Amino acid sequence: MILSQKNIEEIAVAVIKDFQKSFFGSEADDPERFALPTPIDQFAFHYLNLKVSFQKLFSDGSIYSLTAYVDTEYQIEVDGSQRSIFLKTNDVVLDKSFIELGNIRKLCGKRRFTLAHECAHQILFQLNADDRKVACHKRPEVRENGSRVLRTQEDQSIGTICGNAD
Repeated sequence: MILSQKNIEEIAVAVIKDFQKSFFGSEADDPERFALPTPIDQFAFHYLNLKVSFQKLFSDGSIYSLTAYVDTEYQIEVDGSQRSIFLKTNDVVLDKSFIELGNIRKLCGKRRFTLAHECAHQILFQLNADDRKVACHKRPEVRENGSRVLRTQEDQSIGTICGNAD
């Protein structure tokens, strides 16, 4: 599925409008109100039914989040050691640095943006056709460092749709 910027913006407006009606009630429809901020944690937990957790993802801070559309396993390297993260459908993992003392306020905006980014992956995946969802069960070749090897245009589309690490 290829979406234009306009398509993505239309989807975003529709989803946020629906969420705000369910979360804020009639207040969301009041034209006299300023735009209501999106409480991203409630959006992720209650509206999208995502399970969000925190783990150390990479020593160098190169990956802030992972999301899964199907049960899967990610190989990551932390402090020179390889380890697996097992994710269930609709799991989102954010880097533990977001909730470490001294970082909570400093990284609040970045955590909110990162969670919103993963929510967008989940929304777009849910809008995708069922035959493309089946493709997520095919695992592209995985390098030792955990990155995916995408060889063809179809592989690249599958990688985007299946939510490789961002």
